[in-house]
Amino acid sequence: MRFYTQETHIKRRDLYRLWLQENYKTELKAIKLAFIFGSVARHDGVYDDCDLMICSSSMPGQCSWDGLRHCNDKNKNKFEAKFDLSLSVILLTQEEYEENIGFLNRIKCGTKINIY
Repeated sequence: MRFYTQETHIKRRDLYRLWLQENYKTELKAIKLAFIFGSVARHDGVYDDCDLMICSSSMPGQCSWDGLRHCNDKNKNKFEAKFDLSLSVILLTQEEYEENIGFLNRIKCGTKINIY
């Protein structure tokens, strides 16, 4: 469904949360936080894709990091089939997420749908 009403937007917060928990269940322990940002979070009426930020407590090279990357790759098609939107995922370590970078600061200060 590409066209959201305010009511479906609120309900979708729970759908996104359930989708993440179901499709990342083997790697949930490695997720520090996850949220939807961008046009879907702003509810601005134009949705080319859904932006998902995942901040992980694990580091590159660890099994849980590799597991998250694998989940991202295999779940993009599942997300598109369920929500009729392509999924763009940014996966960062906690240290990367906490860096003072303009692009990240705009995301962190912008409208978000917290899902984990």
